[in-house]
Amino acid sequence: MDLENDKQRLEEKIKKAEFESNQIRTKCEDEQALIAQLSKKIKELLARIEELEEELEAERAAKAKSEKARMEISRELEEFAERLDVATNATTSQIEKSKKRDAELAKLARDMEELTLAQESQIVSLRNGVLVSNEAFWRP
Repeated sequence: MDLENDKQRLEEKIKKAEFESNQIRTKCEDEQALIAQLSKKIKELLARIEELEEELEAERAAKAKSEKARMEISRELEEFAERLDVATNATTSQIEKSKKRDAELAKLARDMEELTLAQESQIVSLRNGVLVSNEAFWRP
């Protein structure tokens, strides 16, 4: 009986050991599957990190390019503002000259009108004087 009990205990131990071995094997397989899954996820994340780094570098390059363009546009804007100031000053000066010329022309026109009126008045006076003289000459 001792042999049978020992055999039975050994068989139970073997079954228990096989059961534990199967559990460990299953756990090991699960962990290997998890490791494979995590390794795949790590590779995907590393690839995504690389993509993001490339995008970041591209964005930095684009930002530098746009900043350079912005500075160029600012410089051009300053140049245009300076040119506009110069043109405005020239235009203002030209307007002042035109106003002076217009005033001079208006004065000359007034003077000419006055002279014309004075001349016409003199002509009328002379004609009246000549007519008066001629009438006296023709009267007997």
